[in-house]
Amino acid sequence: MKIFISAGERSGDMHGASLVKELKSLCNADFVGIGGELLADAGVSLLFSMDELSVMGFGEALYTLPRLYGIMKSIVSKAENIDAAIFIDYPGFNIQLARYFNKLGIKNFYYIIPQVWAWWNWRVRWLKKYFTHLFAIYPFEVPFFNGFGIPVTYVGNPLIDIIENEKPGNISVGDGKKVVGLLPGSRMGEVKRLLPVMMDIKRRLERKSRDIVFLLSLVPDMEFSEPNVMVMKGRARDIMRKADVVIVASGTASVEAALLGVPQIVVYNLSYFSYFIASHLASVNHASLVNIMLGREIVPEFIQHIPSDRISDICWNILTQKEQGEYMREMYKQLRETLKGGAAKNAALHIQKEVCDGND
Repeated sequence: MKIFISAGERSGDMHGASLVKELKSLCNADFVGIGGELLADAGVSLLFSMDELSVMGFGEALYTLPRLYGIMKSIVSKAENIDAAIFIDYPGFNIQLARYFNKLGIKNFYYIIPQVWAWWNWRVRWLKKYFTHLFAIYPFEVPFFNGFGIPVTYVGNPLIDIIENEKPGNISVGDGKKVVGLLPGSRMGEVKRLLPVMMDIKRRLERKSRDIVFLLSLVPDMEFSEPNVMVMKGRARDIMRKADVVIVASGTASVEAALLGVPQIVVYNLSYFSYFIASHLASVNHASLVNIMLGREIVPEFIQHIPSDRISDICWNILTQKEQGEYMREMYKQLRETLKGGAAKNAALHIQKEVCDGND
């Protein structure tokens, strides 16, 4: 058995590694694909590093199309002996690669489905045509895809297992200090856009009080220095556990903050071209996954226009008053009740029945 796996981002590398470990306990298979250090450590022979795929936004993608197409063709040329392929998010690349694999008769599975329900959903027909089965990590995704006649199973949310099994790291900030967490994202492009406005918010809060410590989560290959800012790499959830409030880039981190019970403000900023396209394709009323799942704005969110003065005022209110933070924590409980753990194991069991058992 040979199974291909494709992850184009750090989160996909992490979730993919968990899935591969579960599959190795169930199937006698070799794994090849695209990913990072975690997938490599899990035993995947990497054909390309996910760093070679890194791209953000519609405009940025146009400049990298020739390179991505070359990678895709190289992979397809080596795909003759692949029995099944697992794709993790990263739809712009993964769906097109799945199209080629589908023509070769390879069974395609999607773990961490792209959020086509959030955008003008022309990609749904591709998911139906090219994929054998989808594995949903949010319950509301099941009726959406069922409505299009696409085989889909809710397997649970991998963040549940990560948070429950993770050993928290200690962060010392001094007695009597309030803590603000700053999480500008995992992609270099989004960090560069969000970091300046987060520093502006930080300086506004410092004018209100000198008893605030700021914890900044950064991607490993980025350096940054600012007075009264503790830079922590690879420790986003430790920052969330320590913080009284976090300002977080829209995405999975918003769900992590909710599961950890920390009040949050969600922000995001794209290039003007990418935002223009995205704003015309959006089919949801909220950007934060927390607000989408709960059906209303529980956490404040600011997309594209990010007012430093207003956000600093909201932070200050959460730091000094109890009501808004307690309201968020209460609503988080409703979100937690809708999610279950065991995502990687449940997806692996399904793939075993679909692929491995038939090839023993």
